[in-house]
Amino acid sequence: MRIFLLGATGRTGKYVLNFSLLMGYQVTALVRDPARLDRILPDLRVVTGSPENAADIQEGIRNCDAVIVTLNNLSRSECGGGQAPFLIANSVRNCLSAMARRGPDRIAVMSMLGVGDSLEYAPAAIRGMKGSTEFKNLFADHEATDLLLRESTVNWTAARAVALCDNGPLKDLVITYGGTPRPAPTISRRHAAKFLVECLDDKNYFKKSPVISER
Repeated sequence: MRIFLLGATGRTGKYVLNFSLLMGYQVTALVRDPARLDRILPDLRVVTGSPENAADIQEGIRNCDAVIVTLNNLSRSECGGGQAPFLIANSVRNCLSAMARRGPDRIAVMSMLGVGDSLEYAPAAIRGMKGSTEFKNLFADHEATDLLLRESTVNWTAARAVALCDNGPLKDLVITYGGTPRPAPTISRRHAAKFLVECLDDKNYFKKSPVISER
């Protein structure tokens, strides 16, 4: 499989990149600064550019079979006011357009608990974050992305992760729909990355938005 990856230099994307290569997949990573990649390997193709540039997406997606998006749109205060309010949605829109032209039919996007119908069973802290000024843009971006995926004709998965953490061994993966079973409070970035890669071949996750956690 040949994967087109957006967010390869991010905290979760770097695990997606490593796990994909360990699985024997070829990866094309679209990055603004190639120097931020930990290593260059034979199965890794690097394209320098922006996910909000349609031409860069068209170049990167060439000859790929699937797309994984792990972009994180930080609040404007965290990113110095320079981040586009709809970075993820704009990037996914470009991917969907390129997929219609280039042929890939599979996309997996990292989303978050509290988006869409998952807000109904999200903890009070998450519901409070969604209404806060600091995280308003983040949730709005994910909501817009969710709508784009649902209106598309491709086989998509929006993995709604609970709080992401970096430490500790992998635990048992918990997949939640409609609040059942109750999601655990956290999931490691490594486990979230592993799910994003492994779900590409699993039709059980096509056109679905599972909440992912581990306990």
